[in-house]
Amino acid sequence: MNLHETDMSTFERSGSLREFRSGIAPMSDRAYAEGLAAATEPAPAEKAGPAFGRWTAAAAAVVAVMVLGLQLSGGGTPSEAVAATVLDRAAVAASSAPPLDLPSQGWVYREILRQNGPSWVTVQVWESVDGSAPGLMTSTENGASQSTTLPVGDQSILASRSLSALEQLPDDPAEVLEDLRKDPATAADMSLNDVDEDVAVWEQIRALTERVPVQKQSVLFRAARDIDGLDVESGVTDAAGRSGTALGLDDPRLGIIQLVFSDDDGRLLGERILQRDNRSTQFSSSVTNIAVVPAIGDVPAPR
Repeated sequence: MNLHETDMSTFERSGSLREFRSGIAPMSDRAYAEGLAAATEPAPAEKAGPAFGRWTAAAAAVVAVMVLGLQLSGGGTPSEAVAATVLDRAAVAASSAPPLDLPSQGWVYREILRQNGPSWVTVQVWESVDGSAPGLMTSTENGASQSTTLPVGDQSILASRSLSALEQLPDDPAEVLEDLRKDPATAADMSLNDVDEDVAVWEQIRALTERVPVQKQSVLFRAARDIDGLDVESGVTDAAGRSGTALGLDDPRLGIIQLVFSDDDGRLLGERILQRDNRSTQFSSSVTNIAVVPAIGDVPAPR
């Protein structure tokens, strides 16, 4: 697939993005449509407390100083210490954020802003909490909308499990990392696309952070500290224009796959896919609203 084609509609390109890997069946609508399902509400100061405020301020200063030092020294491969600091700060932000209280049954609504090449698309997703019923995705570009029914996910794959199942992920990052290494999607990525284990696991973490309840993002970020070679890029913006620092790995079949973390409080903002040769943004996605709703079609007030 050529991500740079401009004669395709956004909806056609969206379909192509699900099939960018040769030898792997197209990504399910459900898995693709979740689009950065991590909660993006900042952690309130009263939740964080004085100690958390001091910790995140110090972490932010460390990130800024270390990244600035790399820039002033002429670049090179960013140190693992910088990536670890960004991930540590993101883990604290996730664990301190207001949890999204999931009912035993019901629906989670997500509103997502996507940049797909030159086009901008607003995506609305309704997902069954327990995975017992198909969901719905509506994509709107330039006033034109289309809707897609989202099938129930494959519970054998971590990133496709129901939200209630993901809420039960272990709190031990080493255990989660081991599960990721053994996941069928990781094995398929390695065998069919000739990527190493770290790239395959990073892809899985990226997919999981799109969907897990915010309180479980923390363990994923701590698990990601053991991934080698994470590239650090400062001074980036997410799809919603929020400033952040990006961590990423080079996927040989798609480009540089990044997660973007807020420079203000460390929380996850979204993801980007960069063209390898000039690092231009080919795809960007950020959740702008998330809430529990009674039924498909219900749209909560913006938060």
